[in-house]
Amino acid sequence: MSTRSSKVTKKSRVSRTAISCDRCKSRKTKCNKPDADGPCDYCRSIDEVCSVDMEKRRQKPFYFVSEEEYRLLRELCSNCFPDEELTIPNLRRLIDENKKPAFKTQTYVSTPTMSLIEVSAETSILDCGDEAIDQGEVLLHDVEEAQTEEGEILLPEIVNLHHDLGCLLADAHGEYRYMGAESGASFNSAVRSWMLRMGAGARSKEKDRDKIPGMLKVSPPSVKSPLTDAASSPGNPCQFPSQDLLSACAARFFEQVHCLYWIYSAESFYTRLETTHSGDVGQITASWLCSLHSIVALCASCEPSPNGLVNGQRAHDSLEMAKSLVTRVCDEADLDSIRALIVLSLAFHSNGFTNSAYLHIGLAVRIAFSLGLHLDKYSTKSGVVSQAHARRLWWTLYLVDQDLSLALGKPGMNSPPNETSWKPPLPSEFVVSPGSHTPNGYLEQCIRLAQITQSIRQNLYDGPVHGGQKLSNTHFNDAMAALQSWLDHVPPHLHLSPSISLSYRRSVSLLHLRYWSAMMLVTKPFLLCNLLQGIEHVESAKRPIFATLAKTCVSAAESTFEILETMVLHKVASSLVMADYLFALQALQVIVAACGLYHMDGHQARAKQCLRILLAISVSGYPKHLIPETLFQLQQCGLAEGVEETSNITLQPSEPLGYPQMVTEPMQRYVVVYQTPIEFY
Repeated sequence: MSTRSSKVTKKSRVSRTAISCDRCKSRKTKCNKPDADGPCDYCRSIDEVCSVDMEKRRQKPFYFVSEEEYRLLRELCSNCFPDEELTIPNLRRLIDENKKPAFKTQTYVSTPTMSLIEVSAETSILDCGDEAIDQGEVLLHDVEEAQTEEGEILLPEIVNLHHDLGCLLADAHGEYRYMGAESGASFNSAVRSWMLRMGAGARSKEKDRDKIPGMLKVSPPSVKSPLTDAASSPGNPCQFPSQDLLSACAARFFEQVHCLYWIYSAESFYTRLETTHSGDVGQITASWLCSLHSIVALCASCEPSPNGLVNGQRAHDSLEMAKSLVTRVCDEADLDSIRALIVLSLAFHSNGFTNSAYLHIGLAVRIAFSLGLHLDKYSTKSGVVSQAHARRLWWTLYLVDQDLSLALGKPGMNSPPNETSWKPPLPSEFVVSPGSHTPNGYLEQCIRLAQITQSIRQNLYDGPVHGGQKLSNTHFNDAMAALQSWLDHVPPHLHLSPSISLSYRRSVSLLHLRYWSAMMLVTKPFLLCNLLQGIEHVESAKRPIFATLAKTCVSAAESTFEILETMVLHKVASSLVMADYLFALQALQVIVAACGLYHMDGHQARAKQCLRILLAISVSGYPKHLIPETLFQLQQCGLAEGVEETSNITLQPSEPLGYPQMVTEPMQRYVVVYQTPIEFY
C-alpha cells in the first residue's frame, strides 16, 4: 500500500508544473503537462494554445501595495514618461535622473512658467547677473547655475516693506487683530500717511512696528453687550418680517448678491417663502428664520424710505435677531444651517462687524466639514438634485471664505493652498440652475481665479513674510503667468463686451474686477516701495522690475476704474456686499499713490472721478460709514475739490490716460478671476 502511495506521489510531481497556464489558472486547477515543452492535458483536450502571461502574474508587488494602487501608479508613470518602457532598469534610471536638489524653497501651483514681464532690451529684467544674490550664503554649485540661467533676482526689499508696514489693527474695542499685508490695510494706511505729509518715517520708533495706524475720521462700529443693553431688545426672533419687506429684500438679494454667491435656488426659496407666509409651520426651522432675518439685515437699509433711519434701524434689529438664533442653527447643522451662516456673515460684513463675519463663516465651514461636503461625501435621501445643491453650496462657501479672509488678511479654510483632497466635482448646471443673473460657467471661472489668488497669497505674502521663504522675480513672473493662463481660457460669453446682457453685466463685471484686483495684489508692493523709498534707492539691476510692475499696478487700477464706471452708468453697482466698495477703494488708493509718484494731471482727474464712483456705490451699510475717511484723505491732499459729497452724481465716461506702451501691452495679456477685496480705510 505504501509502495503504491509513493508511486502516485512521484507521478504527480512529474506531471504537474510549477506554474499553471492561464486557462488552468482561471479554472483554479493545476496543469498536467506530460511534455514540458508541449501543452497541458486540458488545453490539448479543447485544442487551444497553452500559454502563460507573466505580465498578469506580476500585477503587483505582493507584500507592498494593493492591486488598485499598483495600477494607478503604473498609469501615472506612463502619463509622466510616455516614451519610456516601464522596466526595472528604466525605472531605476529615471529615479536617478530626478534625484536633483530642489533650489526653490517655495511651494508652487501648477501654472505656466513663461514670464509676462517683457520689456525692451535696454531695460531687460532677466539680464541682471548675480548682483542681488547674497554672497554670504553657501549654495550648491548647480543651484547657483540654475539661478543664473533663469535670471532669478531676490527681492528682500518687498519682504522688508511688509514687515515695516505692520500687521496688527485695533478694532472698536481696542483689541489688536491680525491683518495680513494682502488685505490692503497696511497699503492704504501707508498711502494715506504719505499723502497727509506724515511720510514713511512718521512712525515713531518707540511704537510697535507691527501695529497699523488706525483711521482718523471713522471708528469701526462696536457691538453692544446684551448685559448693558438689555432694555433695547430687537424683538422676538421667531417673528417674521412683514411680507412686503421680505419680498422687496429677497428681490434685491437675488439681483445683487445671488449673482455673486449662489446660496439658495430661487425657485425653492420663493416656494418655501410662500409656504411660510401661508401659515405652514412644518418647514420653519431656526436656520430658515436666521436666513430671512439675515436677508433683511443685508438688504433693508437700501430700501427707499421717507426716513432713512427707519430702515437702518430695521436692518440692525434683524441682524440682532439673526444673531440670537445662531446657537440653534448650529444645533441643526445641516445645509440650511450653512446657508443661514453664509448670509449672516455677509450681513455682518456689510454692517461693519468684520470680526463677527469672519467667525461665523468659520462656523459654516465646520458644519460643511461635518457633513463631508469637502470630500463630496454628502449623504442625501433626495438623490441627484440635493447632491448638486450640496456641491454648489460647498463652492459658494469656498468663495465667500476666500473673499472674506482676503479682505481681512486672515487665513482661509483651505490652508495650505495645495490641498488637493478638498475638490468635490462642480455641480451640473443642468440640474441646478445658476440663476437668471449668473451666466453658465461662471462658478468654474470664479473658483479657478480664487485658487490662483490663494496661491499668490501664499507665495508672495504669507510664505516670504512669515515662513522665511525667499522671494524673487520668478515668483512674480509665475503669478502673472497663472493669471494670463486664466484669462486665456475664459469662455467668450464671459468676456466683458458692450453687447453683454444687462442681467449678466454685474456678475461678469465682478469676475473681471476680481482679475484686476488679483493683478494689483501681485504688483502693488512695487508701487508702494517706489513711493515711500524712491526707486533711486533700489539696486540698478532691480530697477526695471520695480518700475515696470509699479506701472503695471497703475494700469490695473485704471482698468478697474473703467469697469466700475460702466457698472455705475448701467446701475448694476451695489453696496449690499463689500466687494464693489473694496474694488473701488483699492483702485483709488493705487491712483492716489500714482499721483504722488508720477505727478501727472491725468492721475489727479482720475482720482476725483474714482471718488465720485465711490460715493455712488457707498449709499448704505458699512461703505456709507467709511466714506468720510476717504473724503478726508483726498481733501487734505487737494484731490476732492469739485466733488460733491452726495451719491446723486451723473457720471460721464472718461478718456483713457494713455499709459506708455510697455505698460499697456502686458496688461492686455494678463488674466484672472477672483475677487480680491482689499481692506479699507
